[in-house]
Amino acid sequence: MNLSDVVGRYGYLAVFFGSLIEGETALVLGTLAVGKGYLSAPGVLAAGFLGGFLGDQLLFFLGRQYGDVILLKFPRLVPPAERAKALLFRFRAPLIIVVRFLYGLRAVGPIAIGMSGVPIRTFVLFNAIGAALWVLILTTFASALAGILAWLLAHTLIFKIIAVCSLLSLVAVVYWRSRR
Repeated sequence: MNLSDVVGRYGYLAVFFGSLIEGETALVLGTLAVGKGYLSAPGVLAAGFLGGFLGDQLLFFLGRQYGDVILLKFPRLVPPAERAKALLFRFRAPLIIVVRFLYGLRAVGPIAIGMSGVPIRTFVLFNAIGAALWVLILTTFASALAGILAWLLAHTLIFKIIAVCSLLSLVAVVYWRSRR
């Protein structure tokens, strides 16, 4: 069994569990596997959506049931949780949608939202919207980045020539200015 067989067989599960736990890396790697033909785009989108959605749902329910215990056990989570609560009172729906994009609030945000008493239906709806946007934005970014890198690798001679010319121009300017 070679690598392509392993990716084809377990790739969707890896994207799902990666998105459930962390997310971004799993989606980027899944998108690269789509570009290589190992996985299908709809499968990666579905696995990433389900993993991201269910991961935040789990954190929401953990916050709802055990939020105070979690914060007592992990006091370093208190400041981001307080920040998430403050933002939640100002921007309820938008925060639920974008919390997965906010550095430092990715995991603790849904816990804080669960602790805040947001109705379950409200969180489910806006979490689904956020997960869909998250998957679409990350996979689009990864696909575009893969295309740019492939183009750069295919045209390395052009960029080597540009780099050498730029370096020579810089040396010439520095030399010319030092002579004045």
